[in-house]
Amino acid sequence: MFYFLYKKNILQTILFGALLIYTISKVFIHPFTFILTQESTLFYQNFVHFFEKNSFWLLILVLSNLFLQLLLLHFFFNKNKFTENKTLFPIIWYLIFLNVGFDFNQISPAIFTNTLIITILYLNTSYTPTNLQNSIILSGIFIGINSILDITSFLLILFVIASILISKFSKYKEIIILLIGCLLPYIYLFTTLYFKGITHLYIESYNNLSFFAFFSESNFTILSSIVMIILLLSFFTISSLNKIHFDNRLIIFRKRYISLILLSTNTLLMILTTTLPWAYSLLYIFIPLSFNFSILHSIKKRVLFQDVLVLVVFASIVTLEFILK
Repeated sequence: MFYFLYKKNILQTILFGALLIYTISKVFIHPFTFILTQESTLFYQNFVHFFEKNSFWLLILVLSNLFLQLLLLHFFFNKNKFTENKTLFPIIWYLIFLNVGFDFNQISPAIFTNTLIITILYLNTSYTPTNLQNSIILSGIFIGINSILDITSFLLILFVIASILISKFSKYKEIIILLIGCLLPYIYLFTTLYFKGITHLYIESYNNLSFFAFFSESNFTILSSIVMIILLLSFFTISSLNKIHFDNRLIIFRKRYISLILLSTNTLLMILTTTLPWAYSLLYIFIPLSFNFSILHSIKKRVLFQDVLVLVVFASIVTLEFILK
């Protein structure tokens, strides 16, 4: 079924258009709500208080963020030729996840972290001698800025470090540049807070953060545990099938898929350590899943088995969202 759709660009275009219209209509029909907990950073709390009073600007921000994500997803996937033919499947699956596996009208820091994830992936998949240091310093700055809003996103530094280590360029200087880039937003933030005399409020908010929400909540019912195991095994199988597929391609394409594997591992770690309610942290893995599904759809072998795997993963995510909310 999915391989057939992969070959039919017109059907992909119709499906994408319908999903995009449905997503935008939800934004206008249903009110926004914020996922705000005691573990939220003080900066995110201020963010919520501001946009609760400025709904128009929140609408502009959410739609702009969505369009930016879709543009980056589509451009990155097709530019790096993860499939032989250009496809809309990455943004189709991403929109499906946002509408079925997640409530798009519930605003959490993870929504903006996903923009960071695709940006970091774009900057660190293929280094060249001319863009190496620029990509790394920008990655550090973006991670630092976003982590002020969503502290869990700081873990994306591990993905960038891993990307540096598997590159053929020098290592240690680039890692130092990355760390400096991550610190720059915090230096600017706390300098500003110091002159305003409210530094202690932000320090106290960081002291109150509670990580590993995955383990602290009542997530481990028999049903949820079974679904989690099925989800992980199915996703691992999909990644393995894609890895076998890329083993027959040029080394540059194999390295690009290794970047996706590293990103998938990183986002799973973020889900385990996040301060967000666990059901909402699943958003972190939607980009790696969208990419892996799209690659799998382009493989002609074992089409029925691959379709079943995709449907199992999708059904598992929807089930977990239903159980854990």
